[in-house]
Amino acid sequence: MDFDIYEFNSKTIVDEILDCVSNNKKTIFFGLNADCFNISMVNLKYHKILQNEKYYIYPDGMSIVWANKYLNKIRQNRIVTTDLILYLLKKLTQEKNKITITFLGGDKGIAELAKNQLNKRYSINSIQNAFEPTVLTLDEVDNPNGKNVSGLIQYLNDHPTDILFVGLGCPKQEILCNNILPFIPQKVLFPCGGLFSYYADEHARAPVWMQQIGLEWLFRLMLEPKRLWKRYLIGNFIFIYQVVKRKYFFHTSEILFS
Repeated sequence: MDFDIYEFNSKTIVDEILDCVSNNKKTIFFGLNADCFNISMVNLKYHKILQNEKYYIYPDGMSIVWANKYLNKIRQNRIVTTDLILYLLKKLTQEKNKITITFLGGDKGIAELAKNQLNKRYSINSIQNAFEPTVLTLDEVDNPNGKNVSGLIQYLNDHPTDILFVGLGCPKQEILCNNILPFIPQKVLFPCGGLFSYYADEHARAPVWMQQIGLEWLFRLMLEPKRLWKRYLIGNFIFIYQVVKRKYFFHTSEILFS
């Protein structure tokens, strides 16, 4: 595929996160799924960010697992960002680790609700802050000197933690993370999409059996057809087309739709 996908499992990715924090290695962990991949094909700034060797990419969607197996004969584990936060909090609780986390994004207090729910589940209270920024446009997240983003940077400096989860939607969250990383105390950043909504009990997760066979997208489509029909009914075919093109017609580093 166009990007280097790390071969993690739930244990090794958490270990890598903790190593990055301990060694003051500033980086970003990107979860990649079919929709993110499609967006990266038309947003060249996002595409370039994903090619940065100092960042980590892991397969958040079964589509990426299958594509990597089809193109490169590499078997990988799917690591869902929504579950990754649980693996991380469980590890911190078991080790009584003092690493701290900030949630950034969401609306209507969802990040705060998610913070409270998860801190209740894991009594170590690792999630210290939840901040709901002013609605940011794609142009604004690309300008760290702009009023709204500079205010966000100031907040993160005034409330220093070790790890930052950013839920603003793709590609805004990924571009923002890349642009603010040098200016904030947080060492490890995670663009996390709708993670806060799941733990604020706003959205239901698909049954485990649907997750395991790669049909979580269908469950989400049934819940929100008006919002998600284009992403899945059209986007899935675009992704398959992209993968087949890379298999038979051109070098994997070429960008379709450029």
